[in-house]
Amino acid sequence: MVLKFIKTAAAALTITTISVFPSNAETFDYMFDISLGMAKIGEMRVQADVNEGRYDVSGALKSTGIVGALYDVSYESRARGRNTDHWNFSPHRYNSVSVEGNDTQISNIRYEGNRVSRVVFDPRKRIPDSATSETNTIDPMTLIYLLVRPVSMDHICGGSYILFDGRKHLEVTYTNPRSFSDGRVECAVTYGGKSSGVALSSVTFEPGDDGLMHISRFAANTNIGTLTARRR
Repeated sequence: MVLKFIKTAAAALTITTISVFPSNAETFDYMFDISLGMAKIGEMRVQADVNEGRYDVSGALKSTGIVGALYDVSYESRARGRNTDHWNFSPHRYNSVSVEGNDTQISNIRYEGNRVSRVVFDPRKRIPDSATSETNTIDPMTLIYLLVRPVSMDHICGGSYILFDGRKHLEVTYTNPRSFSDGRVECAVTYGGKSSGVALSSVTFEPGDDGLMHISRFAANTNIGTLTARRR
């Protein structure tokens, strides 16, 4: 469940075009606590180094507490590529390793220009024939970065989103932004105009001292409660 939520969060915020204008250089190291209801069940770390026309981002997730003692879950991924024209992020390569109990899954995606050139899964999975025809898509780790990075208030909760994770092509949209008296902004997330089951359902940003909005929380509704990730 924890791993599925994090991978869904990545899938849910995939970017094709957006009019946010980030700085040319950006570095951060964020930690998130993952909870189901009141119980903490995991931790996630996201690191980013974006500078001089290139980016290198990585993420790591692990189960903790009672969940960690009973069921080992971990997920590590890294994406590298180039960034030009403010928000044009073009991946060169993506790789991930996920562990659920005794099962290990490895995935790799390679790109040539704006096109997916190769997809590999270990253990082997069926890859659609159209995989190497996918263009202008973003990999899951690049998308996690785009989810958690600071953004200006003028461009919060906007954009058209597309992900290709090696098998699935998904379009997702922010909807219904809500502002609160303390400056927070919460946005719902829809999938082709509809809500989804165990998937990212909302994101919340809060104002920072630098004049930008910073991710504070994202959540998913499940049949056993609300799963949340809160930034420390």
